[in-house]
Amino acid sequence: MAITTRPQVYQGSNIPSPIPTVLQVPPALRDSEDVLQVNFGPNHPSTHGVLRLVVDLSGERVVGLRAVIGYLHTGFEKNMEQKSWWKAITYPERIDYVSFQNNELVFVLAIEKLLGIEVPPKATWMRTLLCELNRLHSHLIFLGTSALELGAISMFWYCFRERDQILDLSELVTGMRMHTRYFQAGGLA
Repeated sequence: MAITTRPQVYQGSNIPSPIPTVLQVPPALRDSEDVLQVNFGPNHPSTHGVLRLVVDLSGERVVGLRAVIGYLHTGFEKNMEQKSWWKAITYPERIDYVSFQNNELVFVLAIEKLLGIEVPPKATWMRTLLCELNRLHSHLIFLGTSALELGAISMFWYCFRERDQILDLSELVTGMRMHTRYFQAGGLA
């Protein structure tokens, strides 16, 4: 049997090629026909589409596991490459739907820097305030869902009650609760 080498995907990077396997199937088990290979992802809900795991099962035991990278943000970057900067403003918000406002700001700031656009101080203040509210929103989701994982359902409801008030403020200002497209190059919508 001839061993073939894979071409290196990322030239000049620190990513090893081939990517190391977390858990290799024992050679004796690999030769038997008792191993079932299952794909976990890249669109499994618990991984949000960013990771693919190839799992080798022997009965109910996991005997092999290989991580396959390269599904970052489910293709948002490639979609953005095909759009003008004006049409791509909505994409960064959806990359991380918990920090939607902050991602939109970073993208708009990059556009402004590239185009040399001056932003009015009032818009800068408003952006900062909305991003701080979004940061609180993000932390409340973390705290509430983490508590839920530990069995504390009351904490989940308290956090989501406060989160809902923050989203009400966002809706009052921007007209939308999430994915607002409120930040524009040069200011606000």
